[in-house]
Formats: sequence, structure tokens, C-alpha cells
Amino acid sequence: MKKVLIVLFAVLVLVTLAACQQGGGEATPAPTEEATAAPTAAAGEEWSVAVTGAEKEAFTKADYDTLEETTFDATKKKKDGSETTNAYTGVLITDVLEFLGATDYETITITASDGYSADITKDMLGEKAILASEIDGEPLEADAKPLMSVLEGQGGNTWVTAIASIEVK
Repeated sequence: MKKVLIVLFAVLVLVTLAACQQGGGEATPAPTEEATAAPTAAAGEEWSVAVTGAEKEAFTKADYDTLEETTFDATKKKKDGSETTNAYTGVLITDVLEFLGATDYETITITASDGYSADITKDMLGEKAILASEIDGEPLEADAKPLMSVLEGQGGNTWVTAIASIEVK
């Protein structure tokens, strides 16, 4: 009886192993790092940021491409007192507002896709206040796209990632 059980068990194991094989007996390769990495936007991906309170109702990738980019080092000051410095590339917020036809404003509210928002006054804008598309020469991470606000000299609470809308007031 023991021999019959051992033989049945061996047959069951062999059948199970044979059923688990794919592609004519070839083992399935383990996923590579590329296959498991988080999806990222392709270069040239189209995007649009909603705009209220200006002549235009959206700011798009095509609009961004018509404006002159600038790159500078900026230091982000975090709530815990720490700081990080990176090179940011983007377009001046003042150029974006001019492009949108917003000339008479006191404040803009930039809102992220997760609902976080920051009010930015006109006097906070200058040569180091941009909507960035790159950090240290690399495109923004997928969760920060399409743009992030970078305001050198301002608190980290004005740096909004994954910008979804701009309200001009």
C-alpha cells in the first residue's frame, strides 16, 4: 500500500510540474527592473493645466513650448528646517501669466492634482519663480507631472507639484 501511495504522489508531483510549465517547457523569466518600474510619461506627452480668471482657459504643453525656458539652482526649505538644492528648468510664472492674458492680478492660486494649493502674491514672482518641467536635467517624476512651481526664497508650501489648475485673482 505504501508503494502505491508513493507512486501516486510522484505521478501527482510530475503532473503538477508539467502543468506549471509554459511555452513548451521553457521557464518564464523573472520580471526585469524595467518591467516592474513605475510607468513614466513618454517624452513629448501632451498635458493641459486648467486656468480661471485669465483670457485663456488652459495652459498646454504646446503653450509651454513657445515660452523661453530658464534653469537655475533653487533651495527648497521644508517644514522640518531641512533644505534641498537642485537645478530646476522651466518657464517664468510671469511669462505664463502674460501668455494667458492675465495682466491685472494680485494673487494666483496654484492647485495640485491631489487638491493641495498655494496662494502666491504678485510680489513673490520674479526671475526665480517658475513652472518647472525638469529637476537636475531630468523630467519630473510621474507623480509630479506635468509641472511644479518653484519659488526660490519662498517656503516649501509654495512649491506645488502635479499642477492641475491655476486661478488668477
